[in-house]
Amino acid sequence: LENVIITNNFAYSRGGGLYCAENSSLSFSAINRCDIYSNNVENRGSGADIYSGSTISVILDTFTVINPTDYHASPLNNFTFDILNAVINEQIDADLYVSPDGDNDNDGLTVQTPLKTIQHANSIILADSNNPRTIYLANGVYSPSTNGEFFPVDVIDYVSLVGESEAGVVLDAEGVNRVMNCFGVNNATLNNLTLTCGSADYRGGGLYFFESNPSLENVTISDNSAAEFGGGIYCKVSNPNLTNVTISNNLAGYCGGGIYCDNNSNPSLLNVTISNNSASDDGGGIYCCDSSEPSLENCILWDNLPQEIVFADYFDDNSVAISYSDIQGGEAGIVTNNNGTVYWLSGNIDTDPLFVDAEGGDYHFLAGSP
Repeated sequence: LENVIITNNFAYSRGGGLYCAENSSLSFSAINRCDIYSNNVENRGSGADIYSGSTISVILDTFTVINPTDYHASPLNNFTFDILNAVINEQIDADLYVSPDGDNDNDGLTVQTPLKTIQHANSIILADSNNPRTIYLANGVYSPSTNGEFFPVDVIDYVSLVGESEAGVVLDAEGVNRVMNCFGVNNATLNNLTLTCGSADYRGGGLYFFESNPSLENVTISDNSAAEFGGGIYCKVSNPNLTNVTISNNLAGYCGGGIYCDNNSNPSLLNVTISNNSASDDGGGIYCCDSSEPSLENCILWDNLPQEIVFADYFDDNSVAISYSDIQGGEAGIVTNNNGTVYWLSGNIDTDPLFVDAEGGDYHFLAGSP
């Protein structure tokens, strides 16, 4: 490659600007240098600017940043870089602040000088195992029409997203894409957020987890849809921890209106409400497939259609462990299709939880609820 400019491109899977499959052989001129910058990819952790399945020495005049992270080049260990210039001149090894009323020309280092978009914060933050970082989100609506937010929002390893308040920080995808991606993320938390109006052509309208084990606390996932699997959440080879999470009014074209657990996914749910989700085929609340084993403690599954929990009748056995939870239809209402085991532990009930206003999205309990 000589005198080549690759910029402002978009990929759905890998390598927003440039994709090199395994065993690719690619060389960059050190005299007539190329430019690669400001590209995007839907599935983060897949190289917004460049992805390579083989080791490559990248020699450029201009890249998006001087010090590429896995956000820009993936897998990062497959690259060595020689870069002279960057479009984004300053990367920040510190916590950052974001507000829909902010400005991406701010430094983002204080509440008074916030950045405008989460995408921009992700592109400039530096974090690793020795220096985990947090992006703090002020109350407001983060959407394409309000602050120009790019969706899906990415969760980056060692970077946590913490909102000012669960009801106040609203990530609204406005139907343009799913709300959030977690690809290869094992060291991050999501706190005090509402994820809504995501739409996926295939899987995970609200959240897509792939080989990821983040922690979610005080999060609402509502009014999202997927054309096939996981209207609210889709998990593949993932074990996220959910605490104080509400999953409601999500829709899947086939299975898993609330959560779809696939391929050895074992999410842990504590104080989670899954209600009023629906799937056109099976598992309005939770759908388990291919050796998935979710565990539920102090949870509520109610008014999900056509069933609360369903096991796929193909691939390997599944299981679910439930304790101190309120499951509509009780143990008998869980459809196993003779393909797995229900561990019905202590403290479970089948009693109307008496939500204050489920249709209005208020899943607090009326006085006198069980």
